[in-house]
Amino acid sequence: MNTNNKIGNLGMFMRIAVGGAIEIAQAEAAHYQRIPKVHYDGMQEDLVTSADLKVQEHYQLLVKNHYPNDPLVGEEGEDKDEVTGRRFTCDPVDGTKAYGRNQSTGVSTMFAHVDDEEEVNAVCLGDINTGEIYQYAPDLSPIRTRFGITSFLGMEWNKPLGKQYVLLRHPLDEFPKNVQKMVRAERGGLFKDMEVTSGSIGLTISRLWKQEVAMVIIEKSYETPWDTTPLIGMNKVLGITYIKVDPVTGKAEATDAFAPTKVYKRDCVLIMVHHTYQQKVIDWLNQHAEA
Repeated sequence: MNTNNKIGNLGMFMRIAVGGAIEIAQAEAAHYQRIPKVHYDGMQEDLVTSADLKVQEHYQLLVKNHYPNDPLVGEEGEDKDEVTGRRFTCDPVDGTKAYGRNQSTGVSTMFAHVDDEEEVNAVCLGDINTGEIYQYAPDLSPIRTRFGITSFLGMEWNKPLGKQYVLLRHPLDEFPKNVQKMVRAERGGLFKDMEVTSGSIGLTISRLWKQEVAMVIIEKSYETPWDTTPLIGMNKVLGITYIKVDPVTGKAEATDAFAPTKVYKRDCVLIMVHHTYQQKVIDWLNQHAEA
């Protein structure tokens, strides 16, 4: 590492990088170009914009100049070879389709760093529309900066599940029947109610970090280095755990999450919930699973 070129410490470097990325994406919003691309499954139509490309170039230049020995793995990078060890990951515009719809919500930029032990040791996520930042680093506890005011994340979870909400990334009827029942107390479930959202996966999970919701449920999908890595990192330092659910039977069990080194298909429903509630959720789902 060329220490002469470093911007302060890792946390400061990433904060500056994400701040610049937000400015680029905001400036591009009035005249961005839309470029079709193929989805990971090789079939679905996907989208990349000029904002994605310019923001990725911004991250690439900063990493090259300040951390030249740590490669950058990004969604819009040309090199898709598997990368292990020390590395940065970036999703330049997370929620590109929302950005392309000119939404005022659901668009972020995500930047993360993985150390020699394959641990995600730094994350910085920025809301492109509001400028809100979520971050942690080796010398920085998890924080949220909103309207220029910084507060710490990671408060105790002691509110009853029956008074809390669940966030879904897909329509409710796409999930196993016991999952459908679990999210509404009025139907005999554990939670007060549910909401379906889309757009940036990072901003979806950030609602769990700030305890706006108690659980996030994601249908089977693709995991990628640029989307998954920052979420795994922040979830771990905040005590957010993972439960995998069989998409047919609804059987549930705890699972570990690791920063992926390549794109892969996840064939189970994935639940993210604080460890305080993990076993209760697993037990309830298995009691109500199909035989």
